[in-house]
Amino acid sequence: MKLGLDIEYKHIYAVLTHNGGIVESVDGSIYSSERDSEEQIMEKVFALIEEDFRPEIEGIGISLPTKLDKKKGVVYDLEKIPHWKNIGIKNIIEEEFHKPTY
Repeated sequence: MKLGLDIEYKHIYAVLTHNGGIVESVDGSIYSSERDSEEQIMEKVFALIEEDFRPEIEGIGISLPTKLDKKKGVVYDLEKIPHWKNIGIKNIIEEEFHKPTY
């Protein structure tokens, strides 16, 4: 099983897949107020991952509309999420869920 995240300007989508098919999908809004802090947005990402998280997940993939360093997993600038500049999202998610993240 694999878990994919698509983090867009206003929404976060998570899809759990197995053998190429979708098992489950959930989505949520990034903002609960006009502009949430970096920590509040990360909490929402974690909550969405936890909704679909299972021990048999082999890895987590993330799609972001921004410039990033794929090897380091660092987000440089998300235009619509101003608090996420130079965020090491790969390491943050790997430390939290103990799964390889791409």
